[in-house]
Amino acid sequence: LGTKRAPDLPSLISEEEVEEVLTVVYRFLDSSNNGDISRREFDLLDGLWRELWQSMLEFKEHIIDCFGSLEQGWSFADKNHDRLLVWDEFQTLAREHHFDGPVRQIFMYLDRDDSGEIAEDEWLLLHNF
Repeated sequence: LGTKRAPDLPSLISEEEVEEVLTVVYRFLDSSNNGDISRREFDLLDGLWRELWQSMLEFKEHIIDCFGSLEQGWSFADKNHDRLLVWDEFQTLAREHHFDGPVRQIFMYLDRDDSGEIAEDEWLLLHNF
């Protein structure tokens, strides 16, 4: 694994953390533990990606069913009106409105800048699903 980073990427995590994450992902994909990732093993990522997209679509539809629009859902979810959703607010929204999907993964996907918060513009990316 190289330790060089593209110059325009923000340094949100250290090089050591990047290497650790990549190592964990590689080991996850190498289910046969032979040091190589087969096409079948790599295709697992495609399945996981499709599952996440389906979950995002279901979450979007659930929010619209509950609140009428994503914008209304945002207004309800942002309880303290700071124009950010932290994990607790997001989790509470999902729990109180009986969304049973992979809430943590959806939060992580919407948190595009890995700040630990979802801004309104990130939330509105749900329109793309």
